[in-house]
Amino acid sequence: MKGYIKIHRKITQNRWYKKSQYIHLWLHLLIRASHSGSTWKFKKRQYTIRPGQILCSMRGLSDETGIPEMQCYRIIKKLVNDKQISKKTYNKCSVIQILSWKKYQSNRAACKTSSAKMSYYKNDKKYKPLKPIKKIIS
Repeated sequence: MKGYIKIHRKITQNRWYKKSQYIHLWLHLLIRASHSGSTWKFKKRQYTIRPGQILCSMRGLSDETGIPEMQCYRIIKKLVNDKQISKKTYNKCSVIQILSWKKYQSNRAACKTSSAKMSYYKNDKKYKPLKPIKKIIS
């Protein structure tokens, strides 16, 4: 697996943040979500997946995370009710869409702080803001 995902600090404000299985499954969904469109064949049927979507089954999620299957089902249901994800169920699998995918994973997302303006502890007298790195041409 290559690449990375962006995780906003606001995640700590979710009411389920302190429940380890919830946060584990949420991070797993973020990591597994497609970053570009693709086509998958599952149980002799073809599915088209868009960015921010995951093709999975509850058994598969359980096997990949170690969370019991019924607990995965309950967590997914709670995430749907909280409008974090949407879920379309088929015969043997589901397509889960992370609703805020484009907002947080976009390369065009504006960062509100630069390295020179990052917050720091004011009592730290040794702190010096970083200066932008100049490109060296050889």
